[in-house]
Amino acid sequence: REKVNGPHKNYRYLNRESEFVGYRIIYEEIYSNNLAQSQLLHRLQNDSISLHKEEIRFALAVVESIRQGRYKVFFDLFKVATSLTKCLLNHLRERVRVNAYKMILFSRQTQDPIKTKWLRRELHFKDKLKRREGDFRLFLQKMKAVLIDKKRFVNVNKSRKTIT
Repeated sequence: REKVNGPHKNYRYLNRESEFVGYRIIYEEIYSNNLAQSQLLHRLQNDSISLHKEEIRFALAVVESIRQGRYKVFFDLFKVATSLTKCLLNHLRERVRVNAYKMILFSRQTQDPIKTKWLRRELHFKDKLKRREGDFRLFLQKMKAVLIDKKRFVNVNKSRKTIT
């Protein structure tokens, strides 16, 4: 613990190492740096920083949800993330959405079209959000989704063929 001086002197001690380690774990996931991540976790096992601290457990849950393709868990974690962690998770959200979209298309047993309204909710796009990261229509264009019936459905069979 070190004493804090300056504008933050109202806080008696600065002891947020586990929080920053959690950020680092997520940061390494953003850049797919598995080696740095495993070295960090190995160091944690030998240091005084506990893997059982809340911030580190949260970061590890995020990484696990991404690696296992459990996009619903990722979006649930995204909802409860604190502000700085949410900023980091924003960098991962697009990758998770793309992987989830592919998983949805290829895991369907039937060729029935997918309702775009359902898909929007499943991929956690907010309705009528016009910001770049939240525009569902732009996402579908980027994924080269084949829309039918006045853009209310995604044609599963044709959309599968557009994914490389």
